[in-house]
Amino acid sequence: MRSLKLLGIAFFVLSVKSAMSQDIVAKLKPEYQTYLADTGVSNKRLLALLKSMDVRKTNKILKKRHLKPTSLDRTFSIYLKTDKYKENVTKALQQTGYFEYVQQNENTQNVALSIPNDPFADPVSGSQYYLQQINAYKAWDVSKGDTNVVICVVDNGIDWNHPEVKTKIKRNQADPYDGVDNDNDGYIDNYMGWDVANLDPYPEDSTGVRAHGTSVAAIAAGLSDNNLGIASVGYNCKFIPIKIFKDGNPAGNEAYDGVICAAEHGCKVINLSWGQVKNYNQYEQAVINYAAIDNDAVVVAASFPKEGEFVYTFPGDYDNVLSVAGLQANGLKAVPQSYHYWLDLSVPTEYIATADLNGGYRAPSGISVGVPMVSGAAALARSVHPELSSTQIQELLRVTSFNVDTIGTNKNYKEKIGKGRLDVYKALTDTTTPAIRILNYELTKMAGDTISLQLGFR
Repeated sequence: MRSLKLLGIAFFVLSVKSAMSQDIVAKLKPEYQTYLADTGVSNKRLLALLKSMDVRKTNKILKKRHLKPTSLDRTFSIYLKTDKYKENVTKALQQTGYFEYVQQNENTQNVALSIPNDPFADPVSGSQYYLQQINAYKAWDVSKGDTNVVICVVDNGIDWNHPEVKTKIKRNQADPYDGVDNDNDGYIDNYMGWDVANLDPYPEDSTGVRAHGTSVAAIAAGLSDNNLGIASVGYNCKFIPIKIFKDGNPAGNEAYDGVICAAEHGCKVINLSWGQVKNYNQYEQAVINYAAIDNDAVVVAASFPKEGEFVYTFPGDYDNVLSVAGLQANGLKAVPQSYHYWLDLSVPTEYIATADLNGGYRAPSGISVGVPMVSGAAALARSVHPELSSTQIQELLRVTSFNVDTIGTNKNYKEKIGKGRLDVYKALTDTTTPAIRILNYELTKMAGDTISLQLGFR
């Protein structure tokens, strides 16, 4: 599992900025942890050094105090007066010996990917054929989910008056709209989610991006059994919208801040229907670890919908992420769709019936609308197995998937489009299939033509 495009729906192509608004992110070594206070860097020597480098300000990444150590402890953001010397400042800080890592913000372009679809012309445009393919109907006989198991949809906000989603938002009764942070969690009035990009408690879709977050949320946890529209995979499970795009300017600057926000809102599952082909980033991996390990959330993200082998997408290919690939309605690998050995499982992504803006419905194609199927399934699995960790839930969904390598041309991508197609029913009922991962290996040359291979398993 290893690489921000909003992996989206075929009505738009969207240019956005980088995943972080700060210029540099740095993590202090444990022996220098006292150099960082709640307001940022506090050590006089380090402050003088930063000032000499034209640093404008520093901010501690985690605003909330934690009783146990986390992956983002001792981490802070650095804002420069100008980014002209960002690379030089990064290298200079790396050489001071104070830091575990110093990571500069990359000015990469994140886009909402355009996925072809013609929902009105296609004969299955109004049906949820995918529910049968992922074995959802049988799964609902086992469990329709727990309303206390919450999915965070980190996206462009939602149409919160849509009948599929308006009653499924998990309300934070401890912090109503009154201008006061009643629950002291660092988010004022986060009654119905949070807008990370605009720093307000109104995560509605006002970005001009056509229904992306609304469509994703409806598939994962939309209202079911109400004689209207669609049934969601998560059925009774609820969701919290976390908006990462600015109003009128759909830029994903705050994407990983959104992941932190989701983790700190207690979400059992985090849906990331966006991604980007880019270089590995230690800070972003630390954020994923913070969500998945420190806060025990199942993080589900997309594999890049671009044809090619070993095309790595982040956050989908980071460690501790359940990465999802796309399939056509006939079970064949989606086109376009990258393929490699680190993908975990696959789902149908062609003509997926879901919610549209203004109370409407549509049937778009693309990995964006496939990821929330897995998120809904993860929520059902957490409802049935509350004793399992996020890692165990990820493995459960992976190893119980249905093998599609033998279907038509899929044989050309054997083991490169995930373990198999999501099987929700089997994930809820299988108690015998083992999950075994090779974590590391060591190859040693012995005498003659003999070698020694040592493997580390989990």
